[in-house]
Amino acid sequence: KYSAQTNREIVVEFWSGTNWLAQKMMSVEKGSRTVTITVDLPVAPAVGTGYAYKAHIRPVGSSWQEALDRDQINNVSV
Repeated sequence: KYSAQTNREIVVEFWSGTNWLAQKMMSVEKGSRTVTITVDLPVAPAVGTGYAYKAHIRPVGSSWQEALDRDQINNVSV
C-alpha cells in the first residue's frame, strides 16, 4: 500500500543477509493504492532463512538516497 501526493517510484529489493540479490522498480500515480511488485531473481536463492525484502518510495528519477520512506521485512524463508 502507498499514499503519495504526486507520481513516485517504488523499489522493492531482495537481500540475503547483507548481500543485494535483485530489485524491481515501479512507477506509480499519485493517490492511495495497493500495487503488487514481483522481484525477478537472476538465479534461485539457496533454501534457508535470513532473507529480507527492502522497499522504499522516492521521487521519480531519483535514487535510493532520496527515499521518502522505507520499510523492511526480515527473516524471510525460501
